[in-house]
Amino acid sequence: MAFMIDSHVHSVFRSFEDFEALSFTGLTDVVSLAFYPVIPSGSTTLIDHFRHIIEAEPVRLSGSYIRVHPAIGVHPRCIPPDVQSVFKYMKKVVDNCVAVGEVGLELATNMELEVLREQLKLSKEKDLPAIIHTPRKEKRIITAKIIDVLREIGYFNVVIDHVNFENIDLVADLDVYIGLTVQRSKLNPEDLFKIVEEYVISNPEKFILNTDLGRDPSDLFSLPKSIQFLRVKGVDKDVIRLISEKNASSLFRI
Repeated sequence: MAFMIDSHVHSVFRSFEDFEALSFTGLTDVVSLAFYPVIPSGSTTLIDHFRHIIEAEPVRLSGSYIRVHPAIGVHPRCIPPDVQSVFKYMKKVVDNCVAVGEVGLELATNMELEVLREQLKLSKEKDLPAIIHTPRKEKRIITAKIIDVLREIGYFNVVIDHVNFENIDLVADLDVYIGLTVQRSKLNPEDLFKIVEEYVISNPEKFILNTDLGRDPSDLFSLPKSIQFLRVKGVDKDVIRLISEKNASSLFRI
């Protein structure tokens, strides 16, 4: 059985039984990211959400045979009015995490851009990778703005996530990791295989598979299914191991 790491999961929205089932497919570790489904009314809402991820999730899922690695960050769709209080809390506890995330841009408003800058500065200060969201709409334009912010801060220890054919050429030559999200409404196995053929095989050390498993309707087994699809298509086993396990292990030090 091949082992897998899912680097982008919102575990607080999934059941214990989901992860127990995934453990039998070879999934050994997940990175549990922050995301709140409505705009928080205040900083304490997000702070308690972060506490849930750091303090409760690893314990809750410890019996599922999967290790949970926390990541906290202010998602661009959940910025509270007093976000500076959230940043202060993050600075105190982020050493207990493997990454800052999920952060990024959704509409690229001035507020979103400033929140992203502050969190990339924190990532740089703490030498932690950042997991960066790219949106479904205007993905190419907003990815370019994310790249501008990375250059402004001078920090590239990140994974730019949810990459597809719309924006992959923008990030392919950057010194960043590229997240390929195999999930409904994102990358299907056929499109993943095309990206593997065109981009991954020539530089497999920079790509990471994930599922964005969370509150939305999802294929629970999309990661093992996609890996098996690549095997059937004849993709080299070492390439598959890099993108499904080893690269995530290196980036998040797990």
